Amino acid sequence: MGSADGGAAIGVGPALLWLGVIALVCAVPWIVRQVQARTKPAVSAEDEAFDADAALARYMASKATGDVGPAEAEVPPSQFGRKTV
Repeated sequence: MGSADGGAAIGVGPALLWLGVIALVCAVPWIVRQVQARTKPAVSAEDEAFDADAALARYMASKATGDVGPAEAEVPPSQFGRKTV
């Protein structure tokens, strides 16, 4: 006698069926990701390589033009406490 037969004998058959359905629904995204990962072509190291010299050159060019980052916004004075008229 298997575990499913034992569950049906004590009256928890529908609960076991729904647990199986929920497990299947939760497993489908994982199965899809596994299939996609196995069919995706491998990326070579040359395609994903980081070029430090190019990054430094871009930074130095932006620093020379003065466009290093966002301009600092003017911060209004604090409005904490009681307002005076």
